[in-house]
Amino acid sequence: MRGNRIHSRASKRIRNDHRTTATDEFEHRILRDGVHDDIVEDGQLAQLEDAIATLEDVRDERRRELGGDDEYDASQGAEVASSVVTLHDIVSHRVQEICAERCRIVLLDGDEWVEEGYEEADAVAEAKREASNWLLEHPDVCERLWGDSTPDIDALEADS
Repeated sequence: MRGNRIHSRASKRIRNDHRTTATDEFEHRILRDGVHDDIVEDGQLAQLEDAIATLEDVRDERRRELGGDDEYDASQGAEVASSVVTLHDIVSHRVQEICAERCRIVLLDGDEWVEEGYEEADAVAEAKREASNWLLEHPDVCERLWGDSTPDIDALEADS
């Protein structure tokens, strides 16, 4: 398992939220299972989630120490909240990147899985269609990940 255990409750909640959000992007089992595993194993995402948990823990501890002081809530609380929102935005981008990478893997490796007997041809074909559609619907993520070398969806599908 990834991430540290310092913020176990907050980190688990955050990780579960991201895992659910990411897997809900897809209907096909091959994509859902792959994205789930990728989310669980992504070190960069774990660090971001731990950073969010740390900020939330610090915010809560400061509130307890200061007894809900209005001055704290108005100044430092707003700064912490802004930082948490920024990190959540970065995490959302990372989750989308993980989804895009999984789609690319399905498109590139799906036929090999069939040849090796890991998956049925019909299941891979359905997953590849969904992966292609997802990538086409998220050109900004593809551009961020691959820039000018964004995968040619038509060429990948033609290889199928």
